[in-house]
Amino acid sequence: MFTPRPLFTVEHALYLALFALAVFLRFNQLGAAPLNDDEARNALAVLHFLRGRPELALPDSPAYFFFTYLSFFILQSGNATARLTAALFGSLIVLLPWLFRDWLGRGAALLTGALLAVSSGMIAASRTLDATMPALFALGLSVALWRKSAVGGHAGWVTATAVALGVGLASGGPFLTGLLLTALTFVIASRTFLRGALDWRAAWAALTNERRRFLAALGLTALIVSTVGLIYRSGLGALAGSWLDWLAGFSPLAPGRSILALPVFLIAYEPLILVFGLIGLVRAVRRPDVMGQTLVTFFFVAALFGLFYSGRALSDVVWLIVPLATLAAKALVEIVAARWAPEEWPLLAGLSAVLLALWGFAQINLTRFALQLRFNPGLLNAPEGVPLASVIGLVFVLIALVAAVLVTYLFAVGWSGRAAVLGATLVGAFALLASTVSAGWGLTQTRAAEPVELWWTRPTALDVQRLVESLKTTSNFAVGQEREIEVVVNLQPDEPGEGAEAALFEAQTGALAWALRDFVNVRFVSGLDARVNAPVVITGADEQDPTLGSAYVGQAFTLYRIWRPENLLEGEQLRWLLNRNAPTESQRVVLWVRQDIQQLQTVQTP
Repeated sequence: MFTPRPLFTVEHALYLALFALAVFLRFNQLGAAPLNDDEARNALAVLHFLRGRPELALPDSPAYFFFTYLSFFILQSGNATARLTAALFGSLIVLLPWLFRDWLGRGAALLTGALLAVSSGMIAASRTLDATMPALFALGLSVALWRKSAVGGHAGWVTATAVALGVGLASGGPFLTGLLLTALTFVIASRTFLRGALDWRAAWAALTNERRRFLAALGLTALIVSTVGLIYRSGLGALAGSWLDWLAGFSPLAPGRSILALPVFLIAYEPLILVFGLIGLVRAVRRPDVMGQTLVTFFFVAALFGLFYSGRALSDVVWLIVPLATLAAKALVEIVAARWAPEEWPLLAGLSAVLLALWGFAQINLTRFALQLRFNPGLLNAPEGVPLASVIGLVFVLIALVAAVLVTYLFAVGWSGRAAVLGATLVGAFALLASTVSAGWGLTQTRAAEPVELWWTRPTALDVQRLVESLKTTSNFAVGQEREIEVVVNLQPDEPGEGAEAALFEAQTGALAWALRDFVNVRFVSGLDARVNAPVVITGADEQDPTLGSAYVGQAFTLYRIWRPENLLEGEQLRWLLNRNAPTESQRVVLWVRQDIQQLQTVQTP
């Protein structure tokens, strides 16, 4: 007798819960941190086109331009709406494992979605204005839809695959990275362990039989997305520029993040995925696991790309996180399934309680030592040596870890080795999950604008918001409207030897220009002289006494904060690891208000 499958199952409900969790972690205070220079340049490109202003710079990704144009058109432009595209696609990515549950297994697919939902790197990339998340989602969806067409599905699957690929191609450089990694993985896998896992002839035939429809849908989608429905003529130029910039990143002289940035980020921010991902990697290599070996191949290809690609960005870490998260999920599910025994649950509960108590004791002492190090930065570098009372917390942490290992061993010998391994695995996963969530929350929420987090090398300081509020107050006093005062901006070059025109372009497309986007009388200039008599002038902090046409009163504001991790001393490295506390530098601007306007503000109204 035929029994219809329910339309909504517990599994579906769990995926919806993961999606809701991902939405919260990605959208919560999305606009709290100001846009940095790279983000501002892309957001201003959309805003200038929407408002009919002259085009100053092309966007890095036409796909980002397309979706952000829609969000700015429907919603008000702001920090949150500028990052809305990345946050939305980053939330949808946690649902992609559902499309691969026949390969991964239902439990592993669900756990993969959970790990991607709480991953620090995935959350940070989803709260960053670039095309990494749209590119990753488009690539994953393309592979899933191609699988559907390869098993003899309806011709519509081929069209859907082409549409997803078209959106991906319009994403620019990040999609080319994913496409290259996927292509190399399939070339290697198809000649080795994946040779008989897929019907390659059927997969190729599905595309060749519908090649006209495929190419038409691919080209039309890429064209529409790149040109925002044929109204943004510069979109094709932006797409070509994005591809060329990606190719230029292979040059040894291309600017990019340090080669150590990706592994350090994984160690500091992704301990759960890294530890169990490496366990899953070893298990996949030692077993005839086609899916696991494919993921291992992708991981090593991505690692080699990060090693040799000079133009690497920290957002490239997502290409390492995805295979590691999937391998970690498979490893955890397999370990639990192989060792779970209902009759041993009291033993498992007892061991887990003891290990959790030891972990809590270690965490308390580690936190106490971290606080001591935070309020006494020179603790480890004292000339007379480190007093034992100051590091006794670390001793207790070591004792707790040794005790946990000893208790687990004795439990395995005396009662059940199966319950001992399972209990240690679950408690270890919980401890690493707590560390991951804590690091990710600090990275994306409490310290989103702090340079001591690895994600950005020069984030825009929160002080910019105070500058804007001061400017609104001055404008309200001077002209009766918050955003109609005349403002002249002149910033100094960031690099020695950089010309005035280059500095002017950076100022017009940078974070300060985005912060002043709603002020209607802002003018950027390449120099100041006695003819400048605007009510408000903004200059670099080096301009201690600018040549202007009147007397002005100045107030400094921090525009950028910079952290140089390569200059950390031995004790400072531990301080950063425990507290994200390290010496930083500030780059400031000065808000100069004409003296007659300033005197007007200081008058007390009755």
